[in-house]
Amino acid sequence: MEVVVEIVDAQIHPPDPATPWVYGEDSKIALSCELAREAMDSVGVDAALIHTGNAAYCEFAIETYPDRFAGCLTFDPNDTEVANFVSGYRNRPGMLALRTIARSWVDGKLTEDFIEGRFEPAYDVAEKHNVPMFIQAAGYLPSDLTPVVRNHPNLLFVLDHVGLDQQPGVVPDDPWERLPEVLEMARFANVALKLTGVPTLARSPFPFTDVWPYVHQVIDAFGANRVMWGSDFTRMRYAPRSVERGPRAGWFGLYSDAVNFIRDTEELTDDVKEQLLGGTIRRLLSWNT
Repeated sequence: MEVVVEIVDAQIHPPDPATPWVYGEDSKIALSCELAREAMDSVGVDAALIHTGNAAYCEFAIETYPDRFAGCLTFDPNDTEVANFVSGYRNRPGMLALRTIARSWVDGKLTEDFIEGRFEPAYDVAEKHNVPMFIQAAGYLPSDLTPVVRNHPNLLFVLDHVGLDQQPGVVPDDPWERLPEVLEMARFANVALKLTGVPTLARSPFPFTDVWPYVHQVIDAFGANRVMWGSDFTRMRYAPRSVERGPRAGWFGLYSDAVNFIRDTEELTDDVKEQLLGGTIRRLLSWNT
């Protein structure tokens, strides 16, 4: 008998129209929300965490489909009201986590805000108020992130995108060459990992069989209770090293590919699948638990 597991996507972005939208922001948000929901329905995804800087989008999606969406906002650490924003964040319906962009997608370097420690006040408040922090810091593990993680032992940090360089950034010939640095972060109990963008690291077509030796290392190091799957399907259509929609032949797989390579694999037990595909994110983010 087939085991049906809940599937919770740990990362999507608003799938906005690819052409300029001239009908007003409200209708654009409504359309994008329906596009996301329809895409999820089409591949059997039950719920998704929206990563965006657009609070209005998250609020609309959560209000419209409270059982389907939750929010993870990027934020400006230089905002004079950032402490109040973070302290009251979890009181907003469906807002579960925040995201730090410590590394620029454009040049691959650490941002000045991160280098200068400008996120620290927000981290202090997030730690006090139990607001998990997703963080994009690929290429700077463990050297630059370790001091931050140590300074905030009660703040959950979730490494974005397997902690590795991924498209649209520059990806090395061996996309897994820095995996040992990622695995080193598993020694910190307050660090988890988001298994997103794995198809972009594959060198074989769907079902991406060449990724499994590396994925197993991740799960062995962190434990399935600290690894959450996500598709980031809204990035799969980008042309290499671009944030523009590319030709179909250049896409990094379909949404269904990102779901099915892990849901249907025999590489994982049903218990591990249940954690990766929803159990871990539900528990770590206290999402309806």
